[in-house]
Amino acid sequence: MQDIIGDWYTASFDEENFLLKIRQNEGHLYYYPSLLSQANPLGKEEVTKALSAPRLLLDSEEHKVVLVEAGSSIWKKKEIYYEFYPDRIEVYQKVYGQGTLERLFFFRGRLGDQEFASVPGFDIVKTGQVNFLGAELFHISQPLVIGVFNDTTYWGHGLSGGPLYYAFSNGLRGSWLGVCCVAKPGEYQFRGFEFNFKTSGVEQSMEPVLGTQAFSLVYDGQVPVKGEFTSPKLVILNGQDEADIGGQLNALLEANGTLRRKEKVYRWWREPIFCGWHEQVYYGLRKSFSGSFEAGASYTDECTQENYSNALRRLREHGLVPGTVIIDAYWQKMEGGELWEVDETKWPDLRGFVKECHQNGQRVLLWVVAWARQGLPAEECIKNAQGEPIAPDPTHPRFRTRVQEACHRLFGSDEGCYNVDGLKIDGTNVTPGGVGYHNYGNVWGFELLRAFLELVYKSAKEVKEDALISTFCAHQYFNDVSDMVRLGDLYTDMGDPVSTAERRRQIYTLAMPDNLIDTDGMVRWCVADHYQEMFLKQLQLGIPCLYTSGPLYRARGFQRILFSEFDEEDYRLIREVWAKHRQRLKKQGFSEATTAKGE
Repeated sequence: MQDIIGDWYTASFDEENFLLKIRQNEGHLYYYPSLLSQANPLGKEEVTKALSAPRLLLDSEEHKVVLVEAGSSIWKKKEIYYEFYPDRIEVYQKVYGQGTLERLFFFRGRLGDQEFASVPGFDIVKTGQVNFLGAELFHISQPLVIGVFNDTTYWGHGLSGGPLYYAFSNGLRGSWLGVCCVAKPGEYQFRGFEFNFKTSGVEQSMEPVLGTQAFSLVYDGQVPVKGEFTSPKLVILNGQDEADIGGQLNALLEANGTLRRKEKVYRWWREPIFCGWHEQVYYGLRKSFSGSFEAGASYTDECTQENYSNALRRLREHGLVPGTVIIDAYWQKMEGGELWEVDETKWPDLRGFVKECHQNGQRVLLWVVAWARQGLPAEECIKNAQGEPIAPDPTHPRFRTRVQEACHRLFGSDEGCYNVDGLKIDGTNVTPGGVGYHNYGNVWGFELLRAFLELVYKSAKEVKEDALISTFCAHQYFNDVSDMVRLGDLYTDMGDPVSTAERRRQIYTLAMPDNLIDTDGMVRWCVADHYQEMFLKQLQLGIPCLYTSGPLYRARGFQRILFSEFDEEDYRLIREVWAKHRQRLKKQGFSEATTAKGE
């Protein structure tokens, strides 16, 4: 078969060595992905018996399609399709037979008793998944994953998911190659998109330290093959840099309906934010250290109406009136009672608190955690491999009704309701899933997280049109079921969070283009002396946000906890930042925030 030439690439099939050789027409990058693949059913490893010669199915100037057929030890028939467009190459698989997919590999496989994988012409990879270490550049032998579960290889995932791309460079010189996963809505049943995952066969092969430079989708044995299965596509792109590759990916996702755009943003959503979480932790740490800077009952016990009322009064005394107030963990009962039921021992008059905030021109959001069981009946829960209920099941009809009722109670203005204005959804980075798990609708991976977000989002909007839903999700599939994204817990290997905050904003701008950005509690993560610069940095990153009204703790591993309180210079600087932010809103044409309804 003759070489196939695109705008930026020349591609040729090397049948003898089972490779597709891709080279830049201008530049020094190349990539030789293996023609082998592997569609592993639950508990088994597929072996390729033979590969057919590449066959040209379509040959037009703008679109060429090549088919490679594979004899399989598992499937009745297997086909790998290569589609060549001027600006990109798309690869997908079809398998025929019966079974359940555990993991689907691209560009590596097993032929007989020998492992075959890909050949890279690059040495650096960047990923769309943010990690707590703040690491951005990786060697191409390292394992990486973009997913809705929390992989702790690099300390943990900083955001829930990420745009599904890996961008490759040779020494940060010249243009980049990108390999992206593009699925249609409904096809995001995988939990992760992985690079360099090593099977037992790879581990036992010669020189496994090299890595395979191959990709896989994690299905956990949850996706049935009933006659025929067509995989999502891997798309190979060329770009000037990582951002260029991300922009091309967005165009593809918008075209196939994954990225759904929205326009409506209410003026009050853009107001400066106060959240009391770090103030809660400050009080808890002062009483007793629970062994963690961010988790422990002593911190959640401090979520009281008295503490939040005092915090807002302290801010007013220093000339600061936040437009949005977030009540963090745990204002609600976490065991027993109804879903999201107010703990009246801590919040004896939540409706009264909300009313007072509304009278002061402020809106109120409540913190909720996505995957906490909170005493739900077992039948409304996702079950693990042992059959134990572990988390709410957004596909179960009774839980869906429960969420709708809870949203009416929280957002409604009727008697017995609380008339709040939004939710801060936390905990989405531990979306349940795994081999042997079960839920009502057999929906998993990115689809399961979307099901939860969409359920809450639509239920809230049905009660209050301008309800604000805040998340820390970072994939294009979630853009239309979230209004605001938070920078999140800014763990970093450095003494300040600036670089990791900037990276998260970059990812959000690509993955959640119609969401506002809440700059979160940046100050707590800065143990360097220049913590005041975090206030100023928020103006560049998004909406200014305070996580304390004054009591401040700053912490990092292997350091003493730094306790202090805002001084007059701190308050002056915060007033200045908030004033500049509001002046910018006026220049952009946003009128003053409207009065809350229902009071």
